[in-house]
Order: sequence, then structure tokens, then C-alpha cells
Amino acid sequence: MTKKEISELEKVAHEVRKLTITMIVKAHASHIGSSYSIVEMLVYLYTKVLNINPKKPQDPNRDRFILSKGWGVSSVYSILAIKGFFSKKLLEEYCNDGSKLIGGSTRN
Repeated sequence: MTKKEISELEKVAHEVRKLTITMIVKAHASHIGSSYSIVEMLVYLYTKVLNINPKKPQDPNRDRFILSKGWGVSSVYSILAIKGFFSKKLLEEYCNDGSKLIGGSTRN
């Protein structure tokens, strides 16, 4: 990878951390360590590896990412919002009653 590519990935990782900490603090919930410890992996996978398309999220030929570290889901939500799967505005609802963005990862 070039220095420019690495710099771009670092910028995305910084944005993921910023969104993640904002969600966690606002919600008074979740685990910062679990979320932060997977940021670089998520950024690399979601920007360089996974075959995904926010315009076709149900494409049967898409790659699937399985998060076994359930308490790290806030960073997954952040990268998904950055990649355009849903609005960053939705992140404000993290861990609120009735929110689609719950504190532990699930299939849905």
C-alpha cells in the first residue's frame, strides 16, 4: 500500500472512532475497548476487502461479515454509516428504546 492509501485508511479509522465514542457516551452504554480494538480491522475489511454495496445490501453475491465480538458493534455501525448503508443521523439512536441499533450484534 502507498503512503497515501494508508493515510486515507487512517482518516477513516479516526472518523469511526469519533462516531463510536460519540454514540457510546451519548447512550451511556456499550464497551469502548471492545469497539476501539477492532477499528483498523473493520476499516480495512470494509474499504479494501469485502464485496459489499450500500445500493444493493441484499445482493446474494455479497460478502458477509460475522462479528463474534458483540460488544464491538458500535464500531461496525460507524463504518456502515460511513460506507453509506444508512444515515449517520441514525447513529444518534444507538441503544435507545426501539432503536434499530442495539448494543449487541445480531444478524439483523
